[in-house]
Amino acid sequence: MPLATRVRRLLCCSLTAVALAACDDDDGQPVQPLQITGNYTATTFTITTAGATRDVIADGGSISITLNGAGLTDGQLLIPPAPGQGVVVANLTGSWSLAGTTVRFDHANDTFLKQMPFEFTGSALVGDRTLSDRRYQVTLTRAGTP
Repeated sequence: MPLATRVRRLLCCSLTAVALAACDDDDGQPVQPLQITGNYTATTFTITTAGATRDVIADGGSISITLNGAGLTDGQLLIPPAPGQGVVVANLTGSWSLAGTTVRFDHANDTFLKQMPFEFTGSALVGDRTLSDRRYQVTLTRAGTP
């Protein structure tokens, strides 16, 4: 078999494996929407601005969100005031979607959560996104998981 043909086959097989891995969870099975449903709370929530990182949970902030099987959400985002900023309280009633292992939120309030893709890890949703001059890092852990 010519070398070019072998290289093409190897490349095709490699790309197929990568694409399949992107759609699987740790068990090698595709992630299904019902695997994502549940009540989540932020166990990590930081905002980094100009090299200074703020632990929002330690400051009294929170994120709680419920994802139901119909693709709907309910919950609340709370960011306590920081110097020069007011408190942020946002209703997270809206919807969620799943593509591969990536979860996205859509709700009426304009929050950073709408622009942050979250990766489903089997027990948590992990997001890391820089918007303007702020980096948001959030881990939402599903209730009932260690």
